Amino acid sequence: MYAAELGTDWTDLSRDEVLHRAYALGVAAAMGERHPDEYDRLRATVDTSYERSMVELAYREGRQEANEFRQTASDADARTMWRTLVDGESTSLETVVDRHRPPSRFDLPPSLARTTLLDRPRADGRDRLNLPDFLRRD
Repeated sequence: MYAAELGTDWTDLSRDEVLHRAYALGVAAAMGERHPDEYDRLRATVDTSYERSMVELAYREGRQEANEFRQTASDADARTMWRTLVDGESTSLETVVDRHRPPSRFDLPPSLARTTLLDRPRADGRDRLNLPDFLRRD
């Protein structure tokens, strides 16, 4: 399934493409397909040991999520598993993740996107004290 869907005739990949392929290799490994040469090629593509560990992590995560998917949806075939996990054709994922824009390492979860704790107080001197309303004289 991996070779048919993504192919193995690539020459140069971006970091995000390498991680996507490593994840897909993990899913394929959970389905019984083994591609050790492709995994070694992906690891050799990245430069630093940190990026190699990210490739390993993506591979393990793909394998783990495929095993979990198999347990929760035991009647699903391999094609459904591949479409859901690798292609992202799940309605629950589409509402959470923007598939049109690749994720960036600078992206934050929505709960951490903006905090008011670091906002500067207004020019009014009383707001700098941050007193409760009942202690303020108006």
